[in-house]
Amino acid sequence: MKENSKTTGSLWSTRLGIYLAAVGSAVGLGNIWRFPFVVSENGGGAFVLIYIFLGLVVGVPLLICELMLGRLTRKGILVGTKEILSSANSINKPVWLRTIVKMGSCLMMIVAFLMLAYLTLISSWVLYFLLQFIKSLFVELPMPVGELMVVLKSSFLGQSLLLCSIMVIVIMVIVRGGESIFEKWVSYLVPLFSILLVVLAAKSLSLDVSTEAVKYFLYPDFSKLSFSSVGYALGHIFFTLSVGLGLTVSFGRFLSPKTNIPLTGFRVAAIDSTVSIFAGLLVFPLVISGLYGVADTSGPSLVFDTVPNFLYKIENGKIFGCLLFLCLFISAIGACIGLLHTLVTNIKEAKKSDHIKTTWACGVVGVLLSLIPTLFFSRLNNIYFFEKSLFELFDIVLVNILLPISCMIVLMMVYFFIDHQTKKSEFFGENNLIDKHTYSQWMFALKYLIPVIYIFTYGSIVLSWIL
Repeated sequence: MKENSKTTGSLWSTRLGIYLAAVGSAVGLGNIWRFPFVVSENGGGAFVLIYIFLGLVVGVPLLICELMLGRLTRKGILVGTKEILSSANSINKPVWLRTIVKMGSCLMMIVAFLMLAYLTLISSWVLYFLLQFIKSLFVELPMPVGELMVVLKSSFLGQSLLLCSIMVIVIMVIVRGGESIFEKWVSYLVPLFSILLVVLAAKSLSLDVSTEAVKYFLYPDFSKLSFSSVGYALGHIFFTLSVGLGLTVSFGRFLSPKTNIPLTGFRVAAIDSTVSIFAGLLVFPLVISGLYGVADTSGPSLVFDTVPNFLYKIENGKIFGCLLFLCLFISAIGACIGLLHTLVTNIKEAKKSDHIKTTWACGVVGVLLSLIPTLFFSRLNNIYFFEKSLFELFDIVLVNILLPISCMIVLMMVYFFIDHQTKKSEFFGENNLIDKHTYSQWMFALKYLIPVIYIFTYGSIVLSWIL
């Protein structure tokens, strides 16, 4: 089942390489854009506490699973699943279980396409604000910066043109074989991004309402939680760690046998959570002060309604704005490149298709799919179901339903179809001193803890709908 890592590539064959790659894929839009608005809709500090806890007991074990699958098979998720299902250990497994896993690998590709479409749209928003901040260095903007998102939201054509331009950039990078170099530079950008975020969070915390904001954000008031809050926390963990999409499996393909997979997974999750916390410390003082937002500052546009307005008013804010949105844009482009590259690689391996044709075909599908959330966010933004806009429902279905299903398929694949000795060998790797109890805890999480959390979470949500 294994190939020599030298035959599959060596870019991420070092411990530092895979570590930076995984961190680069995790840190970005999920932390700065999505985390604050999900926290604001789910009660603040209690949600943050649950998010950190679930990141440790669910996110890290599943991240280990995906990295393990990649290193074990040296293939993408589609062909890798096929090889695992045809192995001697899988022959005696029930047909229904084999069918679920086989169909699950295809579902992961569908979810990856939808996520690519989603991230391309959000990347277009980032590009729009980056261009506006660059423009503001030379001329005054024709409108208050706090109203930019309102203008963008009203323009379906403008958003469509921006996302098309982003997809062209992504396609050209992959067609020319530059995705690995681009992803490497994205990973090196993470320290600058983090430092910038810490500086801006410190400026935000200097506001008079900082104590109230920190209390809301970090003090756990469990009375504000709902049945669905745990589901939102799970979905966001999978979103920001990029699990359930086959992307981390692609990173795992190039792991050296000496790489410590458990430690890598833990560090990536820890850095990702830390960046999310600082993003919250930046945003919530602005929201609670009421000085840097527009009317009804909430939902997916929360960050874009508040942060640009804040940056525009502080000393050297325009420069900070350019740097922040440049870092965020490069990170967003890197995420889109990673997803499209994963899709292209899997389809090429499965269908033996041409690289250029496959890349353009996947890119076109991604653009067409991205028009759906764009339409929801612009022309159909006044349509609501269950007190949620169509755009918010798209986010809920993708992140809180489809993505957790994909992640459960990954768990089933590793737990049921990889024999115990192979799992143990991949978990410990070569020359890695890992406490044996760590492996037992990981297996306990896969067998009991994660399934119980899933059953409790989604069972509670269904009961809340019924009752």
